[in-house]
Amino acid sequence: MARSDDGTWRSLEPAAEGASSQHTHECGSVPRISQDWSLQDLNHPLTCRLDCWWCGEEVYLHTDGSGPFTLFDNLSWPWPTHDCWHQQRDERDRALLKLESDLRAGGYQGQGRLVNLAPSSIPDAIPPKGRKNPPVLQIRLSSTDHQMVDRAVRQITQFVSDRQPRAPVAVPLPVGKKAAADERQGRTNGPPSRDESFSQHIHHRAIEMWTAGPKLVAQLGQVQLPEAVDVTVRQAKS
Repeated sequence: MARSDDGTWRSLEPAAEGASSQHTHECGSVPRISQDWSLQDLNHPLTCRLDCWWCGEEVYLHTDGSGPFTLFDNLSWPWPTHDCWHQQRDERDRALLKLESDLRAGGYQGQGRLVNLAPSSIPDAIPPKGRKNPPVLQIRLSSTDHQMVDRAVRQITQFVSDRQPRAPVAVPLPVGKKAAADERQGRTNGPPSRDESFSQHIHHRAIEMWTAGPKLVAQLGQVQLPEAVDVTVRQAKS
């Protein structure tokens, strides 16, 4: 209620007929933003490219949707965590609240999995956590014979240890499966028997190094590994 100049009181609430005569707002031109979401409880992965809140560098925030977040320098092996994420640990919650506010203002409704990123730029899998002190080189060894893999690990570890002070570290990896040749190519003479249909286990191990100059990388070719072992070398982006 409000008092008018003549001393009478009048209601500030619009009359029913007055309300119906007002021009209706055309909501069709305004996106409807759902507020029923939170970065801490998305229940699906989210990867967002943004400028670091503290240093301004381009970084990548990732969560698997259950709560934990990681700020990556880049989206590739060895998955280095951005330094500010460790240095500003006490400010993380405030930064995430600001991001959530910015996303809401931009129309994000808590459903998309990528922000400021194209699907083609995303790897098949992103780890839930980054690495504070990632290695600079990884040698991945694979074979159906686990003894051959172990032998190759010993050869490379000894070779590197003889040439630099910091020894490499061998890392176990999950065992995979590889279908037999007749199973992959398909059979035309009836279904395979129990003995003919099988899968081979592929054993993987990785050797990681924190110092590996060009000379050492070139010398690794001198190691005579078993032919049954497949070798993949990965180097961190400089």
